[in-house]
Amino acid sequence: GNSALIIAVTTPGNALAANNLASLASYTQSLAAIPGVEHVTSLVTVKPGLIPANYEQFYAQPANYPQFALLAAQLANGNLTKITVELQPVDHSAAAIAIVNSVRAIPAPGGLHPLVDGITPQQIDLLATLSAALPWALLVIMLAIFVLLFLMTGSLVMPLKAILLNILSLSA
Repeated sequence: GNSALIIAVTTPGNALAANNLASLASYTQSLAAIPGVEHVTSLVTVKPGLIPANYEQFYAQPANYPQFALLAAQLANGNLTKITVELQPVDHSAAAIAIVNSVRAIPAPGGLHPLVDGITPQQIDLLATLSAALPWALLVIMLAIFVLLFLMTGSLVMPLKAILLNILSLSA
């Protein structure tokens, strides 16, 4: 794909437990059904056609299934596991943003707690944080200008005039 999402999933208990593997299977199926998702890699998507019970057996007997033991070591650690979602659209595109929003909107079953990471989710989160903090930062700046100019000049009109002219010059 052109871009990818990394989803860190916290599970209730060991990520390799039967109930968590079943929940992961349901969650990864929901992820794969989103238009624009090319491939989902997780503990329960290694071999198409296997059911969670098969994965439970493979992960429970690492000596008999070394390839699954290696996979478990790469994708799981205690109550954490990693899901990689390969996307068709490129990062920063409107389609990629729509997919990230769709991924975040999927309710995670069985007590799973997913955290979505990647270039596009970071961009979305950065813009949301800036949008929330920027008005407060501007208010603090204007208040500081007003207080400092009032203390310097003793006039109420001069600081208001300075703030108004700053707003006009920055918005031009």
